[in-house]
Amino acid sequence: MTLLSHKPKTIKKALFFLHGYGTDGQDLYSMAPMLSACLPDTAFFFPTAKEKTPSGFGFEWFPLPSFENKGTVDFKAYDVMMKGALKSAKSLQETIKQTQKELPLPFEKISVAGFSQGGLVALLTGLTAPFPLSKVVSLSGVPLLLSKDFSMENIKNKPAVFLSKGTEDDVLPTESLSLTEKTLLDLGITPESHLIKGLSHGINEEVFLLMIEFLKKENA
Repeated sequence: MTLLSHKPKTIKKALFFLHGYGTDGQDLYSMAPMLSACLPDTAFFFPTAKEKTPSGFGFEWFPLPSFENKGTVDFKAYDVMMKGALKSAKSLQETIKQTQKELPLPFEKISVAGFSQGGLVALLTGLTAPFPLSKVVSLSGVPLLLSKDFSMENIKNKPAVFLSKGTEDDVLPTESLSLTEKTLLDLGITPESHLIKGLSHGINEEVFLLMIEFLKKENA
């Protein structure tokens, strides 16, 4: 897994930030100066998914099946996605484990964030890792649902979770935020959740600042 990094001289925390479909780690690496200015003692890592998209443009954390009904959750297609997402989460966990030895930092000081596809993989990484991570951030993330391959038995950790989604998001199902909230609540996790008025499928200044505020908080 290709990994770009941005490290301060003194490292007290770390954040892995996962890109969305059809891009790569370089896409979010452009945010490194802003992230570092807000979180000066944090090392940032921007991995690139292993698989290229079918078109050859950019990378994907998991394949996108054909959806029968755009705007709603296709549960059959979701099971297909979840297999790939769990595979990517396991791969990322190995990358985090290797990087943690080099820093070195306790796992409890490492967080994972992701956008869109990366948001779902970030959630799965934090929930199923064989080590405890600090926080998980899912920005405009693919919804988290229980599936054939992901059940309560897979849960090993309950990190603090931040969710956001725009009211004008035309990529994800309308109910994706509430579905993820429900799944997390069923797992015993109460997320910090934000529905951003007027935002499409993306990250704006409001989301960025809310995320920074969340990442600065000390876990209870």
